[in-house]
Amino acid sequence: MIVIITNKNDTHADLLCEKMKARNIGFSRINTEDVLTKMEITVEFDRTTDIKPNVSINNIQNLSRIDVDKARSVWYRKPKIAELSKGIREKSTIDFVREETKAVINGIWLLMKDCFWVNNPWVVQKASNKIYQLNLAKSIGFTVPKTIITNSPIKAKRFYEQCGGDVVAKVLTYGVFEEEESVSVILTNKVLPENIKNTDFIRLCPTQLQEYIPKKTEFRITVVGKEVFACEIYSQKSERTMIDWRNYGGEIPYISAKLPPDIEEKCVKFVEELGLHFGAIDMIRTPNDRFVFLEINPSGQWYWVEEKTGLLISEALINLLVNRS
Repeated sequence: MIVIITNKNDTHADLLCEKMKARNIGFSRINTEDVLTKMEITVEFDRTTDIKPNVSINNIQNLSRIDVDKARSVWYRKPKIAELSKGIREKSTIDFVREETKAVINGIWLLMKDCFWVNNPWVVQKASNKIYQLNLAKSIGFTVPKTIITNSPIKAKRFYEQCGGDVVAKVLTYGVFEEEESVSVILTNKVLPENIKNTDFIRLCPTQLQEYIPKKTEFRITVVGKEVFACEIYSQKSERTMIDWRNYGGEIPYISAKLPPDIEEKCVKFVEELGLHFGAIDMIRTPNDRFVFLEINPSGQWYWVEEKTGLLISEALINLLVNRS
């Protein structure tokens, strides 16, 4: 059986569930924000030391049961924190309940250590670190941008000058701000001369600055096991997407592409070195056709790539979870 760990608004999981139903593949889905409001979770230990604890996850709405012991593969997709009872209002109590719930959920995931994970949550935590990514990418032969991460205003100004003022600012995490009814994302932005005049704010928070790399096109490279799916993004065809192609609004071409063999091999090796079985890599192709690594997202979005290019990423992911290799 395949277990999908995600949230109730995940269209990627919706697609995979429909495809697995069509193929008669057994699976269970856990939307983690529902674990307190729609589920009952129990972990029972017996006195006998050589017997694993009994874990039961029951959906009290549709009366279904997830048998963790029968899980062979796990797709750890996009879990969210558990929603709490509206009767819990005090911040200290909210924090306590969330930490206790997280301890139970993480404990269950650890009991499932023998499953095939795409991807293991603790590996994802490590692989998501941008500093670690850049260092590993360099070590396996990728070209990476000249980069500084600092909270020193003096060093930030010096870096800006060394790059001739051609610098972008990027977040080290996902840069997502969720308010009550809105979500905003910090995109990559060019550092303007007026920004660098007053860099005292940098002391308040570590900032990542990179030399701006001229672009011919960009690539979203999805690695599933040893399969590589490359989408070439013609971001320079719209002024809106020139700095960050995620700044949607200008219609640009997204084309299925073939990578140079050495780049493809390095992508697979990079994902393996990170301890992952899936990863979404962002790269730049420069005007002289040099490939420059930017970052990898261990749980990156791929549905849009499949829709725009016809690349069958979902089928490759299902096959990986079924075959476990």
